[in-house]
Amino acid sequence: MGRFYAIRSGETPEVAQAIFEHYLPRFSGDQTPASRPGLVVGLSDRLDSLVGLFAATWRLLGTKIRLHSGARRLGWCRI
Repeated sequence: MGRFYAIRSGETPEVAQAIFEHYLPRFSGDQTPASRPGLVVGLSDRLDSLVGLFAATWRLLGTKIRLHSGARRLGWCRI
């Protein structure tokens, strides 16, 4: 949806494509980002989510840290 909103709001096709690609891969076996902006934004989004989850889990569990974001970690590793 973000790609369509970007196009309608006047963004360039490259920006719209990067917005779409930052969600890739969406599931196991899905394509990975083809453009450098899509790759960078996708990795930074996943890394931001993992760091935020790590910080929240650290506060809640102290030294017993568990990362409950298997899909985010797998997507980050896959890229």
